[in-house]
Amino acid sequence: MMKLKIRFLLVFIVILSSCGLNSSVSKYPYESKAQKKNLEKLFRNILFWEGGAYTLLGSKPITSFEVVDSRNIKEEIFNHFPSGLDIKIYINKDDERDLKFYHSLNSKNKQKVVLLSDNDYIFDIMPLWKDWEDLDRKVKKSKRYLLFKTEFSSDEEEGYYITLVNVLQTACLLKKHYELFKPLLGDNFDPIEETLNIIDPKSKLWKCLHPKNLQNHHQQVGLLLGFGYENSQIFHWKHSSLSRQDFFKEIQGISNSMHDEVCQKSHPFSSNNFPLPMFVTFLPNDPTWTKYSQEHEQIIAYYKDKDFLDATLDLLVEFSSTALSL
Repeated sequence: MMKLKIRFLLVFIVILSSCGLNSSVSKYPYESKAQKKNLEKLFRNILFWEGGAYTLLGSKPITSFEVVDSRNIKEEIFNHFPSGLDIKIYINKDDERDLKFYHSLNSKNKQKVVLLSDNDYIFDIMPLWKDWEDLDRKVKKSKRYLLFKTEFSSDEEEGYYITLVNVLQTACLLKKHYELFKPLLGDNFDPIEETLNIIDPKSKLWKCLHPKNLQNHHQQVGLLLGFGYENSQIFHWKHSSLSRQDFFKEIQGISNSMHDEVCQKSHPFSSNNFPLPMFVTFLPNDPTWTKYSQEHEQIIAYYKDKDFLDATLDLLVEFSSTALSL
């Protein structure tokens, strides 16, 4: 009887050990731990700094933002921004060049700096996109989302946009506000087709999202980026009509940025410590703010007790036994 118990115990231990090993093995073909770390930083930036989590798991149709060499920007900010402007600069305290730059600042400018460990410094993402391209070639992506890079250049800088699109949310938005988008997309545009074509920088919807003249397109851009109908409309009125300036100079929007508050907590911009999307609100009981507050809790619940990167790719990738093209 004793031998039987010992044998059962040994089998139980082996099973537990096997489960532990399997739980640490990802189903995605990361080339190395370094690549996985880079991808985690990339997606933490896209989802939690730029608000893409609300596109991936919420009602925000599109998240799109510029990426430039952040190392050069740090110096430029202190050189060109007004001294009275309330800004924060994020610096990697484990990076020799960043630390040298920090020590070169005067005491006043040092107060504008947030020092982060390398693990939580998620801002130099320009070189990290290649890791996504490497993985992207090996998996079959979900049709529900578009994640792509669009290069740009100007006399002042070069870089690219990273854009995450929730295809169905965006198409439904275009359908709901069809008349508003008709002047930009055409009288008989197809919402799904226009959404899928956004990856082409010459497409009408891409030009609508990033117009050369933003002045006339505040409302459409605001809707696409998930700022809410009311905020987009009021912002458009405030910045497009000289005849209303006497009224609108009294109507001030409030930025809902919580990014600095997030940095006060441990492990900032992670799946349980991230802000709402950043936008300007004009309403005391903003329905967009309320909606994103609810989605914030839903996003935390989705990632709870999961490997962050694997859980993110579970949404972006159609995984099956034949999905990998290794």
